[in-house]
Amino acid sequence: MPLNIAMPIAIGVPASPWCEVVTAKMTYRNSAGEVEVLTYEQLSSICSNQN
Repeated sequence: MPLNIAMPIAIGVPASPWCEVVTAKMTYRNSAGEVEVLTYEQLSSICSNQN
């Protein structure tokens, strides 16, 4: 999916004590100056600390 991101405003990733898939949220301004919110799934940050 092509994204029209002119300027990221905030990225929020919920903290989790387990290595699991979490739903992150990015708030950004598009090229028309409108604020939009995108949610996506990613692995929690604890996953990068595990072997």
